[in-house]
Amino acid sequence: MSNGINFSQYMAKKLSGLTGNNIQQSGYLSFNSQTQMSNYASMFDAASVDLEGMDYEAIIESLKNGTLDGIEGENNQNAAAMVNELLSIEGLKELADANGDGEITAEEVQALVDLIANADGDAKNLTAEDVDAILEQIGVNLEDSAENAVDEALKEIGETTPTQAPTNTGGTAPAGGGNRTDGTTTPRTGTDSTTSAEGESPEHIKERIAEKEAEIGDIEARADEKIAEKEKEKDQLLQKAGLTDEEIAQYKKQEQEIDNRVKSNETAIRTKDNQIKEYEATVSSNDHYISDLNKQIETNRSKMESLDPNNEKTSDKKAEINAQITNLENEKRAKEQQNAELAEQISKTRAAKAELEKQKETYETQKQQLNADAMKGAGIAAQKGGLMQAFTADLNTIDKEIAEIRETKNDNITRVNIDIKNLQVQLKDAEAAEERKSFIDDNKARIGLGLTGEELVDVAWQMLDVYGSSTGYCATGVHRTFEMAYGISLGGNGCDWTRNMDGLVEQGYFIEATSDYATSADLANLPAGAVVTWDNTGGTNGGGAQYGHVCIADGHGGEISDHHAENIYKRIGGSSTTYHVYILVE
Repeated sequence: MSNGINFSQYMAKKLSGLTGNNIQQSGYLSFNSQTQMSNYASMFDAASVDLEGMDYEAIIESLKNGTLDGIEGENNQNAAAMVNELLSIEGLKELADANGDGEITAEEVQALVDLIANADGDAKNLTAEDVDAILEQIGVNLEDSAENAVDEALKEIGETTPTQAPTNTGGTAPAGGGNRTDGTTTPRTGTDSTTSAEGESPEHIKERIAEKEAEIGDIEARADEKIAEKEKEKDQLLQKAGLTDEEIAQYKKQEQEIDNRVKSNETAIRTKDNQIKEYEATVSSNDHYISDLNKQIETNRSKMESLDPNNEKTSDKKAEINAQITNLENEKRAKEQQNAELAEQISKTRAAKAELEKQKETYETQKQQLNADAMKGAGIAAQKGGLMQAFTADLNTIDKEIAEIRETKNDNITRVNIDIKNLQVQLKDAEAAEERKSFIDDNKARIGLGLTGEELVDVAWQMLDVYGSSTGYCATGVHRTFEMAYGISLGGNGCDWTRNMDGLVEQGYFIEATSDYATSADLANLPAGAVVTWDNTGGTNGGGAQYGHVCIADGHGGEISDHHAENIYKRIGGSSTTYHVYILVE
């Protein structure tokens, strides 16, 4: 929903005016006739309200009583209905309550209506266009909530619609710079050096790697259990072949020696696999870093090209950016060199692994020869003719089954190892995140938005000359200043401006300097053009507690937002002392 307005009711009236549905209840007001309702609805469609002869006392009384009864004249009834809706918009309600006592008087309603009616230059008539204009001025963007509101309005008038309103992810601040929202704000999310790109901490990633390694242990245990069963079948087969206990013991001894070589071989292969995973994970992580370095290099070059050649500071700024580009390129070359060295290590390790796999094939051939020799020792060929070949084939079949179990085991381990490798890449990214981010931030070209801090303050004063002073609309005032100064539109409540300013920090236009102004008393020493944002405290009664605060330091201990204050705020919302300081890059 949009900035506190009961938009579903507003749309319901518009829709009912078009569809002819009879809405007998609207907000505080009840309608006792189709005529009252339809007149009210049509007013939201196209009609205007003539302000001459308006009975504001009767309108206030109707709002208190919640009914249009007692109001004489269709024009006054329409006006009462519209005023009712206007006062359901939180920003307008506060605007109407000029003395801040929470009670809306007839004089205050008249002043509000006159202000809105004059939005189009025609102070005699109040139209829906006037309402739209004033909503735009205070930063209420109705279009952003249209689809949701239509759904709710249609439900209110007893109809349904298949339209599914899109989900607002909160990723973009609402346009218009208003400092009143529907109460839903996106929390500030700074870069956490302990998290990966996927948002996981190194400790959590390590836990997941440990879980995967435990999964490999389970795979090996299940395979060993199956192999043990096959070994029992071999023992039974050897006994059936007529081998003596001594011959079986000798066979088992030789088989164990070969099996030990196979297991040692498999361990060596796994070690090589782990080395390859480690190397490849580092290469992948470096590739991510190199990509970020390339982006920053291009950004720096683009910013350098945008510098005004006629500006006396351009030469020094170009030299500074060139030095930063050199630092970035040196870091990039270092990582590329490391990747080249790792590629060579990967090649050598894979070659060594291939040799180990060949040795494994040799051991398997030795096992088959051992089976044949065991049968010869049993004298089966002499005693039972072709039975020796049959028993040998049976032994080889069991060994083949054992080999297949081991192969399946290795395939499953390989699958899990792929997951481990991906996690290792995430881990390396997460562990290096803080250092890498710090390096890129230190070498990020910062050329500002073209104004000095004093010049930004001058624009803020000009904004007050154009729009006048008010209270309760700090974010709107700062939004208007930024729009006039830079041509950019940043909206949201005062507390939402922390997110706005973080975005400008990311683009290199401001630097966060909160730690340099550790106590609220330090704020009096802020340079001109510094921006301060205050967190809200979760209140629900409006003001700083609910909406936070934002201002521009005037350089003399005061602040400018929607008005000028001689002393910058030390706290807002009655209790919040959590603030963020941003210094303009010139």
